[in-house]
Amino acid sequence: MHGTDPDLAAHLTILQAAGQVLLGPAITTVFGPVPATAYWDSIKSDIANVETAIVQLPMYTVLNLCRVRAYQQDQLIISKQAGGEWGLQQLPTLWHPLVRQALAAYAGQQDEQVIRYDQI
Repeated sequence: MHGTDPDLAAHLTILQAAGQVLLGPAITTVFGPVPATAYWDSIKSDIANVETAIVQLPMYTVLNLCRVRAYQQDQLIISKQAGGEWGLQQLPTLWHPLVRQALAAYAGQQDEQVIRYDQI
């Protein structure tokens, strides 16, 4: 990383949106606000090499694409799983089989390597 982490803004934004304090001060007391542009740049970096990533990591790529689209369209700050669920509600039905496969792989119900995007 050499001193930078492109995912840091996303992690902190998700922490502030959905994190639960187990012990200690409130999250907003410990971490300051993350600018929306920093979060957007961070989640866009997850899909920067989508053409390569879809072959190497299909589950994560499909779910990240859904999550990025959910933020772009509805300003939702959500997990990969919630992104896939959003995709099943919002994306054209053409993409539902692919999203379902990615969600099944994420839940450990299907091997990630059998996700077939080439049949759509």
